[in-house]
Amino acid sequence: MKRNRGGRPSKGERRYVNAPVSLAAAEKLERYSELTGEGKGPAMARIFEAHIDELNLEALEDQLSLSLHNDEQTA
Repeated sequence: MKRNRGGRPSKGERRYVNAPVSLAAAEKLERYSELTGEGKGPAMARIFEAHIDELNLEALEDQLSLSLHNDEQTA
């Protein structure tokens, strides 16, 4: 007999990422959570995930590669 699994569905694999933020940002997040009822952790994750794609990792990798190549030529 198969048991039904209780609880909420998984959001997939997760990893904690924590960093200090300014007092003003923390207070704004606290107030946002009070007004919306959304927890601070889920709100931070949503905000972070919405903006992480703004980082152009390919451009940074190309810049690093070019810098290393130039260093090798001048050495």
